[in-house]
Amino acid sequence: MFHTLVVMGAALGGGCGPTPPADAESTGLGPGSGDSSSGAQPASTAPDLTTAPDPTATPDPTTTTGTTAITTTGDAPTTAAESGSTTTTLPPDNASDCRFPQQFKCDDAEPPNCLCDPDAPLTPDDCASPTQFICDEPWQTPPVGCECDLDAPAVPDDCPFPNNFNCWEYDPVEVGCTCECPDYGPPNPQTGEDCSNTGLFICTHDLVACCCQIQLG
Repeated sequence: MFHTLVVMGAALGGGCGPTPPADAESTGLGPGSGDSSSGAQPASTAPDLTTAPDPTATPDPTTTTGTTAITTTGDAPTTAAESGSTTTTLPPDNASDCRFPQQFKCDDAEPPNCLCDPDAPLTPDDCASPTQFICDEPWQTPPVGCECDLDAPAVPDDCPFPNNFNCWEYDPVEVGCTCECPDYGPPNPQTGEDCSNTGLFICTHDLVACCCQIQLG
């Protein structure tokens, strides 16, 4: 009878179900977790770090690419130029600061405001008529400060007083012409009486270029 009770006690102890081995609890392996005897591990759920970036994705605006930096300043992004790519142009002090002396222009302010005009004519042929080629210093070689004066006369008859048709050059063609005499005398003298306080009334080219000539000495 004693033997019978021992057997029954063993049977009752087994009714509580099998106890998992200790190594199964510590490794997280159990039924349905894979074969622990073969060394297999469960599939990893970590993201694949080798996946190529999506080319259609919108880039982070704080990221810089290449050598150009994108800076957000509120309404719209502005691009900062590469170092050394920006130059500062200072106003010219004289004609030698311009690519061509003909481009040197100054206004009448004190001190004058000067610039290099890239559209300035370089020769009389750059104007519609050589007579329109007017320069601030036509006696220089090359001349300084030139422009095409569309109001310049082409022939003596274009002037109110044809005998005051004055040009800087006459041979082989008239260049840089005006209807007035130089500013050291009256602009439109017609006779010697008009030059009585200045000098002599002289026409240097036949019946044109008649102006008051200052007598020196």
